[in-house]
Amino acid sequence: MKKILSLVSVLVLMGITTACGPTTEQAIEYNDIIVDQQNAVFDAFVELLNSYDEYEPVLMDAAFVKTNEAITKAKDAISGLEPFDGDAVFRDNALKLIDIYQIALTTEHTEIIRLLKLPDEDFGEPELKLVENLIDQSSEKIEKGISDLTPTQEAFSVKYQFEISEVADE
Repeated sequence: MKKILSLVSVLVLMGITTACGPTTEQAIEYNDIIVDQQNAVFDAFVELLNSYDEYEPVLMDAAFVKTNEAITKAKDAISGLEPFDGDAVFRDNALKLIDIYQIALTTEHTEIIRLLKLPDEDFGEPELKLVENLIDQSSEKIEKGISDLTPTQEAFSVKYQFEISEVADE
């Protein structure tokens, strides 16, 4: 009789622990996967922007490829996540941000690189202004995407009882 009671107790305990849903630690891990991918894409974009200062086509092309690879990797990693606790809103909104990075890369930044590769005699004040405007447009798109994702991430952290903290630049 004791063995049956023990088995029933274990089954009841398993039912209670699985019915409680994911832990705060699991939510933090899920959040960190998404944030790590966002940071990798952001860092690649910073390198791309820095490459423009060199006016070296090879460096710009390499930074462009690296940024595109970071975006692809982020899309794969984030889209590979299961909905957390049956809810895909955070994951899907994070993918929207990565899509915004992709759009900025293939539109504004493709044109920026084309312009910066022009021969010196073809690159004047109008082209410089256009490059500056394209960088501003790209930055505004990305900043809006981040702003749009922030409330979703904050709601996720509140629901699963953890705090989002800023990490200082290293």
